[in-house]
Parts: sequence; structure tokens; C-alpha cells
Amino acid sequence: MIPAVLPTYARAPLHFVKGEGSWLLEEDGRRFLDLGSGIAVTALGHAHPALVAALTEQANKLWHVSNLYEIPQQQALAEKLVAASFADTVFFTNSGTESCELAVKMARKYWYEKGQPEKTDILTFSGSFHGRSSAAIAASGAEKMVKGSRRCCRASCTCLSATWPHLRRRSPTPPAPCWWSRSRARAASAR
Repeated sequence: MIPAVLPTYARAPLHFVKGEGSWLLEEDGRRFLDLGSGIAVTALGHAHPALVAALTEQANKLWHVSNLYEIPQQQALAEKLVAASFADTVFFTNSGTESCELAVKMARKYWYEKGQPEKTDILTFSGSFHGRSSAAIAASGAEKMVKGSRRCCRASCTCLSATWPHLRRRSPTPPAPCWWSRSRARAASAR
């Protein structure tokens, strides 16, 4: 029988009960340096008093408002981010997967608006992880990710299987295409 929590990870037998800054505390009292940051979710650390206070204050007022409405705090943060970065505008998303999907959409829209709608390919690294949406799974090029879902994953991507030193040398060897690029090429040659 399948466990109640879908087994997508090979979980370590650790039971963390508390976090303090960059440290995780296991229920038996051992401390571990949190090098994974909850897979980049808790990069600010755990239980910082200022963050706990800000979150508690906000939770006592309002938990969530849709982007269908004006959100003063969101506007203020966006203005700070624009002022401190290269960006002209900011879009707040709910997840990394949503961010990756938006990046693909915005890149394609950019070239469409520039009059070059044929520029649709996205360059990724084989074995990479960009989320669990169909397009992100297809972009990984990893057999274990796409196995059993190839028909629903329709992303136009080229996956590099080269190592970093190979890329630094700028070798003329073309990158190995991912499964979707190969299957698209096979379908085209069969016509």
C-alpha cells in the first residue's frame, strides 16, 4: 500500500522539531546545520525574532489577498526591489514552479512581440530540476522525471548534458538534445 505522504523523495530518518537560525534540532536533541534550507524555502533561516514578529503581526491582520486587488505592502516591496536591482517591474508568485513557468512564458512573449515568434526553444541542463509542472519536468531531460508522462509534457527545450569544464571551453560539440527534442525530430523525419 502507498504511504499517506506520496514517496517522491528518499527521506532520511530524521525528525526535526525546531529550527534556530541556520540550525535544525532533531527530536533526540542533535543539531544539524541546515545546508538545504528546505530546498531553498527557508534561506533566511529559522525563527528569527524579527521575522516571527512581522509574520505574527500580519497573520493577526490579513492572511492573503488575491492579486485582483491593490495590496499596499506588495506595492511598497516591489518599489524597493526595483530601486535596488536591474528590474523595471516585479511579479510575485506563489511558488518556484510558477516562477519557472512565468520565465518561459515571458521569454516567448518577448520574442513574439519583437516579431520573431519562432524563437521558442528554452535551454536547460539535463538532470536539472525546475519544478513539477509538465513543462518543468520536460525541461529536466531526466528519464526518471519524464518516465510515464511523455505524452503530457510538451515543452520545447534543449538539454545540455555537458559538464561545466566542457562549457567553459566553449567546445563546438553540440549539446545532447533532451527526450522531447529527440522525439520531435523523429516525428519530423517520419513525415
